[in-house]
Amino acid sequence: MERGVLLDRWSDLIRPGPARLAGTWRTVLAVLLVALVMLTFRMPFLAIGPFLVFVLSQRNLFLSRTVAILLVPILAVACLIVYGVAAVAWDHAWLRFVLWIGIFWGGFFLMHVLAEPRLIVGPLCIVALVSYAFDEYPYPNMILDRLGWIWAMVGVCVACTFLTQWLTGLPTAREHLRSEFLRLAKLVEEVCRARSLGHRPPEFDSGELKDAHEMAAKLGKVHILSHAQSENCGVVLGALGVVNALAREKGTEDPALAWAVVADGVRRLRERALGTAESCEIPQVEGQGPASLALDAIQQALAGLGNPGASRPDSKGLVAGDALTNPIHVEFATRAMCATIGCYLLMSLTSWDGIHTCMITCVVTALADRFERDRKQRLRLGGALIGGLMGVFAFVYLVPQVEGIAGLLAILAAGTALAAWVAHGSSRISYAGWQIGLAFFMILLQSPHAETTLDVIRDRWIGILLGIVAMRCVFASFQSLPSGACDRPGAMAA
Repeated sequence: MERGVLLDRWSDLIRPGPARLAGTWRTVLAVLLVALVMLTFRMPFLAIGPFLVFVLSQRNLFLSRTVAILLVPILAVACLIVYGVAAVAWDHAWLRFVLWIGIFWGGFFLMHVLAEPRLIVGPLCIVALVSYAFDEYPYPNMILDRLGWIWAMVGVCVACTFLTQWLTGLPTAREHLRSEFLRLAKLVEEVCRARSLGHRPPEFDSGELKDAHEMAAKLGKVHILSHAQSENCGVVLGALGVVNALAREKGTEDPALAWAVVADGVRRLRERALGTAESCEIPQVEGQGPASLALDAIQQALAGLGNPGASRPDSKGLVAGDALTNPIHVEFATRAMCATIGCYLLMSLTSWDGIHTCMITCVVTALADRFERDRKQRLRLGGALIGGLMGVFAFVYLVPQVEGIAGLLAILAAGTALAAWVAHGSSRISYAGWQIGLAFFMILLQSPHAETTLDVIRDRWIGILLGIVAMRCVFASFQSLPSGACDRPGAMAA
């Protein structure tokens, strides 16, 4: 890959923008509020609270409210599972082990067959987080006490995050989608303009077009957008994706004028979709090159506007139709379960509870698509390394120089700002921002009392690495099905 292309991609990852600046400021303020409340009341899970702010700090009100609402059933299901295991198998380690096998296998199976597998990730993460506590705490009441504190922590985080969003004015779903649509359409137009001038097209994450398309579809399902608006948005974004891909093709050179016509077509398509132009005529270009194909895509999108249902895809059910007949689902669940239980056995046999992140790593990276799974593993490990190094630097060199809560909050704000900046960036790197923040919080906010050890980040690094190794080993072995059979596109977890 050319050096200039790499620089363009990295500049896109760190490029400032109004939405990114506002999201970062909003997240920092909410994290400071949560940290103050949790420190005041000496609540446990001090590092998890600020991290939960990242989960709740979505890009619009609809997504934030949806995440907050879903946290209630997620916590309820996780608590019922943990309480059930404690009631049945507290004094029987072998039975508890069998139950964990069944719970994780069932969870991974549902993740692979459900249309929204992210609903299963939350309960499994909590179960993985609490499972090691059965060997650490001698009484069931201590685990129930921890579950109660988790509910209190979630309440604090939701209240502080929503207060911050109300004060700073988080955009609604319609406003966010409109701004994203304008930004992406202008970026595709810039790509075509650069092609017409013989320059290298500017890089941007084409996956954002898919994200915007999915957002429009979801808003249509919950009636925030009308069916026609959702369909029209999908038609235009699909055409923009085609034009962007054709404009980046190499090996064929169309006349510069042809790509200038395509750029004008993109602009007119955007104006027509937004209702600022009643109609538009786009001239044709000679030949059958990429520019001509791009204009055909624009013409088809123009013809599809205002005709809802013409390109409506078949609706998908909540559960895959072959859930009970396709062996791929069983194999995926078995492999992911083997990796998770293997990590659990290693953690239990070595009495090394600090590496419990190995189990959580197996859960959150259990993606059906192999490439997405590998990418998320790299983001998780890279984010943990960066955030851990930031935390070590702050812990060793900055914290000893400050006195009082104000200095600690200033250091916390600086680290949170960097993590939030990454989290509110491109979808290619946003998950890394979450991991940077969590690793940083785990060092700086180990407990309500002052800590002088760095064992927590060492154990986290080792746990994440063990989880990644376990997942890669089980998905690279036992090839009973054809290669790639477990990689069902589209069934990805969070």
